[in-house]
Amino acid sequence: MIYVLFILAVFSATFLNSNISTVLGYENNVTTVAFLPLTLFIIIQLMRKKIVILKKDNNSSRYVLLASILILFFKLSYGQYDMFKTILLFSFIPYTFAMYLEHASCKEKTVLQNVLIALLVTECLLAVYERVTLTVLLSTEETYSSMNRAGDTWSFRSSALFGHPLGNAMLVSVINIYILSSNLSPLRKISCFAIAIIALLCFNERGNIVITLATSLPLLIKLYNDASKKFRRKILWVCFPLLLAGVVQLPQSDLGGRLFNEKSGKQDNSTMARLEALTAFKYLSTSEVLIGGNNLNDKVADKMDLAAVENGIISILLDYGIILGILLLGLLFCFQKDKLRVYPWWNKWLILLLFYGIGFTNPHLSNPMQWFIFVCAYYAFRPNLKNKVYGRK
Repeated sequence: MIYVLFILAVFSATFLNSNISTVLGYENNVTTVAFLPLTLFIIIQLMRKKIVILKKDNNSSRYVLLASILILFFKLSYGQYDMFKTILLFSFIPYTFAMYLEHASCKEKTVLQNVLIALLVTECLLAVYERVTLTVLLSTEETYSSMNRAGDTWSFRSSALFGHPLGNAMLVSVINIYILSSNLSPLRKISCFAIAIIALLCFNERGNIVITLATSLPLLIKLYNDASKKFRRKILWVCFPLLLAGVVQLPQSDLGGRLFNEKSGKQDNSTMARLEALTAFKYLSTSEVLIGGNNLNDKVADKMDLAAVENGIISILLDYGIILGILLLGLLFCFQKDKLRVYPWWNKWLILLLFYGIGFTNPHLSNPMQWFIFVCAYYAFRPNLKNKVYGRK
């Protein structure tokens, strides 16, 4: 029964925390539908003492939880009751679940792997279908039309499961780099990488594509060097011609999108928007800068005449305030750095570079879903290395 609840919890928290729930009629209860099974699972495991907060290997998770309690009391004392759900999803649920996943069984790890791979494939297939048909499946045209208002095929951006192309692209990139860093077979790694890159082209997010390619390349080179001679020959005879064809064709086709189209630089001001995000605090009072608030991202975006604050770090600081926001970000980074010690030092920094490189140019870093996927992908694809820790650089 608990195993079935685990499967339901993981599936709901990943697939139903999307526009699928909206289509099913749960528009006003997406969070409840998505995270209720996981919350119930966590409560049961706490009661069964399967989650022990005071365990030594839960230190980094525990510090995040303690900081979240401090932030929650601080926010409630200032009457920011709308922050309760955000803090619950951003900190309490992911890092309490992380304590359970630290000692999850191989069977549960396999479930987590399969769900995340299914999520990746679903995201990518939806993105490709939308790009080929130039239609939006799950997002409503009213909320999504501003993304595609140019009306040109090169500028079209798929919406897939989670609506905004930036949020989708970041999620796909995070799962991809964990798969490339895993013990999965070379064929599965290359297959997942290929569909991820195609999907990123459909999401049409330039910075994300460049960062994903740059951080994936060392892992692909390692994969090639570690592969058997027979598999290397297959890569050279199959993958290399496809790669070459893609390099030649993409700049000349609409699929190259905003990355290659010369009109992109003239019609798109996203680079300036990301630079302007660094000046966000000048639009706020001292108390707003220190305390933060759920409405400040929208307030600053309105002042700047932008759709959003195009910087995930700044978005988090606007939500939580400059002091507690820096504390929370510092503890989250320590959690990531601590857990990623199971990888070689260069691999660890590639994962962090991808996550924060994309997040620095993407407001969706402040979305709890991105951090939840980071945690789940880490435990799903973490190498099975017993008592072995790589360089701590």
